[in-house]
Amino acid sequence: RSPGGPEVLLDEAAVLAAAEEAGEGFAAVGVEGASPFGESKTDGEPSSALQNVQQLFFRRHGLRSLTIPGSVVFRDLISLRVLSLSHNELVDIGPIADLPALQELNVNNNKIRDLSPASQCETLEVLLAAGNRIVSLDGFALPNLRRLSLFSNLLADFDALLAVLADLPQLESLDIGGNACCEDPSQRCGLIRQVTTLTELDGDPVQPMDRQLAEEFFRCA
Repeated sequence: RSPGGPEVLLDEAAVLAAAEEAGEGFAAVGVEGASPFGESKTDGEPSSALQNVQQLFFRRHGLRSLTIPGSVVFRDLISLRVLSLSHNELVDIGPIADLPALQELNVNNNKIRDLSPASQCETLEVLLAAGNRIVSLDGFALPNLRRLSLFSNLLADFDALLAVLADLPQLESLDIGGNACCEDPSQRCGLIRQVTTLTELDGDPVQPMDRQLAEEFFRCA
């Protein structure tokens, strides 16, 4: 938002406009021939268009809150699979917990401290949260997560981080550089050794030789 300007609002109209701009069109969201703001509805009910939006990109708008009065009700976005809110000013992403079909979430470059709402989205496969203020992953559990980016956050407890990551059964790609907990090369070895599903770490492929070296490092330590 501009200095002194109105608060940026992610309301139903903004959601549908963003979906249309992303190329979904009315047919793609299941309301072919409908008004861009959905079919007629009674007060308090979501439009059929809103219920069928599958992708939403709302980036670089200065968005600070998902809960101010008038904001879209996230539990009405029952078909949303891809959500990008990167490069905003969000601190709290609580409403994201109400997205039952979410598969990809991008909240890079905000001011987020707590990712636990995303952990409620059991269908989530990709979570990008680089450049935030995350200090802990306590309670974090996502059975289908394949890609996780936590680059440049405030994670400092390596043992706590490792315990969470090792319990993500599908995790293949991890970006964790730029955190105090992973500054030492031994910590990279620890990740490779304990997170056995990893195929990529900080943009580099994890090769069989990397696993062998990690095992040897701890054998000699």
